[in-house]
Order: sequence, then C-alpha cells, then structure tokens
Amino acid sequence: MNIPNLNKFSRSQRPVRSKLLLQSSLLILASAAVTLPATAEDATGKSAISAEISTTGIGLDYIFGVSPQLHLRASINGLQVNYDFEADDNNGVENDELKYEGDLKLFTLGGVADWYPFAGNFRVSGGLFYNRNEAKGNARCENAGGCEFGDEEDSNQRFAPEQLGRVFADVEFNPVTPYFGIGYGNPLIKAGWGFSADAGLLFQGSPQVDLRSEGDCTVTILGGISAADCTAMRDQRIEEEEQQIEDDVEDLQFYPVINLAVTYRFN
Repeated sequence: MNIPNLNKFSRSQRPVRSKLLLQSSLLILASAAVTLPATAEDATGKSAISAEISTTGIGLDYIFGVSPQLHLRASINGLQVNYDFEADDNNGVENDELKYEGDLKLFTLGGVADWYPFAGNFRVSGGLFYNRNEAKGNARCENAGGCEFGDEEDSNQRFAPEQLGRVFADVEFNPVTPYFGIGYGNPLIKAGWGFSADAGLLFQGSPQVDLRSEGDCTVTILGGISAADCTAMRDQRIEEEEQQIEDDVEDLQFYPVINLAVTYRFN
C-alpha cells in the first residue's frame, strides 16, 4: 500500500494532526463515561475476541474477565506500508536533494489490563508491549550534478551519485513499551457482538536513527577535494542527517493509539 503525496510535506512539520486526533478522541471517550450505568452481567470467567483497526495496524485481541470491573486483554497488531519522500530544499537549488523510499513496519504484541470503574462501558487501560515499530529505507542522489544533504549545507560542496551510492536508513524504538489509555465498550457486558474504541499513548522512547552510505569517494571527485576529505565530509554530513531525522521524528516517542474494534463474547 502506497502513501500518496508525501513529497509535499517538509521535514520540519511535526505530527500535529495525530495529536489533535488523539485529544479529540480522548474527549469523546471521557464524555461517554457518564452513560450506561452498571448494567453488565458478571464478567468473571467470561471471554471474548475482537478484530480491530488502529494506528498500530490491523490486529486481534483476546479478552478475559477477572471480575466485573477488571478484564485482561492480549493483543497483537501489525501493518506494513511503503513510503517515499524527498529531503528538504535548504539551498534553493532544485532536484539536488536525496530521494528516500522504503517500508514502515508496525508490530506490537502484549497485554493490557482494562479497569471499568463503573462496571459499565467506560474503561481505563494500562499495559506493556513488545514493540517492533520501525522504518527501513534507502536514499539515492538522482542529480548528475551531485547532491547536498545534512544540517549545514554548503553550495560549494556536492557529493556525486557515485560518492554517495545508496544511503541506507533505519529508524527503531525501544523494544519494550508501556501503554496508557481510555476506552469505551465492554466486550463482556453481554453475549454476542459488540463494539469497542480506545484512545491512548504508546511510550516507545526516543527514535534511534542509523544512516550508512555504500558510496566510493575514489570514483568521481566533485569540488576538487581528495578522496580522504570527501569521505570525511560525507561521514560528517551523514551524522548531521541522522540528528536531523531524529529531531524530525522525536514526537513519535509518544505514539498515538486510536483503535476501533468489533468484539464477540462466546458465553
């Protein structure tokens, strides 16, 4: 599945829309807490499954009732999408930016405790997940006259496509991540089909970005510098690019979770 029109977004834009979506969802779910008083059956020993779509991917849950107010939920979610974008134009020269393409892989596996303070539909949730959310991709210089990149761009120094080769990029997060959120919908309130929604945050830590180049500075020399100087400058720019990407995706350490699910109670 391709993500369209990513080229029109600059790296300086933070994921503000996801924050607004999360805040709106939290308000809606919180307002729902005053509805549907404690009319549920005793959920102790009851179980249900759910199929869901969320910002963490497509997934399945298994829910077990410990008591009318406490349910335990095992959850697995995953999705893979393709992306492509062009780095910012920081020097006013067209078509001398790196062009990135790759895969965004979402995968979480873990457990959540759902507490229903009113034994109704409103719940407060907390849990722990094994987190393999990551992005892997590569960039190329498609300009025969060379490309610039990094934080401090110098119009007098470009790197030829051969000098850069493919620049590989990996973005990873903490492998173990806590989750906190609120939700609406009690899958154990009665037998049969139901509906459930969640809004929360996955605390996946600051992103770790790794860039590496397979280029060869001895092949083509731009700017009249030696191969050794070219390699040193390229490695310095790669470090700057790593830091710039880390700054751009720093907000993802608090990953917004919006989840809609269809549930079914067995008994």
